[in-house]
Amino acid sequence: MKKQKNCSGCGIPIMHCDCHNYFINSRDFDILFQLQREGKTNIPSGIKNKIISIKKINNVNIKNYISSISNDNIRQNLDNYNNYLDEVEIDIQKQAEQAIDKHIESQAEQVIDKDIESKTEPDIDKYLESQAEQAIDRYIESQTEPDIDKYLESQQQQAVDRYIESQTEPDIDKYLESQQQQAVDRYIESQTEPDIDKYLESQAEQAIDRYIESQTEPDIDKYLESQQQQAIDKYIESQAEFGISSARQTTIQNTYIHNQKFFQIIEIYGIKYFYHITHVAHIPSIIEHGILSHNEAHSKGYVQSDISNRNVNALRNKNENIYGLNLHDYVPLYIKVKNPMMFVRNTIDEHLVVLTIKPEILNIKGSLFTNGNAASNRTQYFRNIEKIAQLDWGCLNNNYWNDYEDGKRKKCSEVLVPNQIKLGNIENICCKYPSTKNFIKSIVPDNFKEKIIIDKSLFFNNYN
Repeated sequence: MKKQKNCSGCGIPIMHCDCHNYFINSRDFDILFQLQREGKTNIPSGIKNKIISIKKINNVNIKNYISSISNDNIRQNLDNYNNYLDEVEIDIQKQAEQAIDKHIESQAEQVIDKDIESKTEPDIDKYLESQAEQAIDRYIESQTEPDIDKYLESQQQQAVDRYIESQTEPDIDKYLESQQQQAVDRYIESQTEPDIDKYLESQAEQAIDRYIESQTEPDIDKYLESQQQQAIDKYIESQAEFGISSARQTTIQNTYIHNQKFFQIIEIYGIKYFYHITHVAHIPSIIEHGILSHNEAHSKGYVQSDISNRNVNALRNKNENIYGLNLHDYVPLYIKVKNPMMFVRNTIDEHLVVLTIKPEILNIKGSLFTNGNAASNRTQYFRNIEKIAQLDWGCLNNNYWNDYEDGKRKKCSEVLVPNQIKLGNIENICCKYPSTKNFIKSIVPDNFKEKIIIDKSLFFNNYN
């Protein structure tokens, strides 16, 4: 049996001696030195335990071990080791302090985070707004009933008073007349070829208005009739040299009265244009022949792209009850263009064109208007302009026809012009997109290009 070897330092068998086990294991030193050079703090648990056990060694045992060493080199190594132990202990203490600091910081951050999370959705914006409102309220309360309107009025009145006082003998009427005359002169000078007749007519109308306003209880109808009669008389007198018959005079008088009444009614109902919807492909034939009725255009082969509803067209193949003509012998115009037909065709709006027609088209002999879509058997026909009051103008002027009983039919009220609308009655060619406008400009004569405009208000948007 092998003899057991004791530690020369403490006398305990080597297998149970902590100090000996530690000193003979040079690998532990290498590990510690390497960790220290790399700045690492994770000391292996085995080495930690050895360091702790060494601290527990009895000082006497250490002295015995030191005295048993005779070799100076070994003693020197021991001294170096003791110094290293001191350094290790200091380093461990620093590492512990750093670990404690980090732990405290992490705990503090967690406490702060928990505190923030514990709040019930703090709303800084609302808080700032309330502070701003309070500041505004305090400012308003600090003012003694400020009345800005009264202040501005007083300032304005003072300015007027100062102006009047600055004048020696101001003659307001003369001043206004001179200003009016200057405006007239500037207007006339600004015109290349001023239309004096129209200007004088407007001046006459203004004089009539001023006269009416000056009367306490003016009899408007009588006054207008007298003015109307005077105008007729003047015209007849100017034509006397041509030998106008009494019958012709009566015709002139009746025409004049009709026209006056016609334009008054048109103005009352805000009718600026009537509207014809067509495909852009038809513009060349319209420029050449005007707008033709359904039968006329189809018989001559001018229809390139028919946008009408075939079922509705079949219903229109009937005669109206005033002149007895077939509906397809009329050119149809809409009184309001944003109607169910335009709504359905909105999917091809880049190909659609709206022709605006002057309202005087109703004065053409044989023209009619309706109180709904002419294809419907419920629709009535009229030729007297005064009957236009019977149309449902509430529905016509509203964007949403479904809000009205039978609104879909009423919204498509029409003007019917026999056979053809000549080019001179077309005011504008309207489209929705620049690309459509450019295409039309490329296919019409130069003298017609100025009539081509973009007017999106005549079309439906994608959302209405």
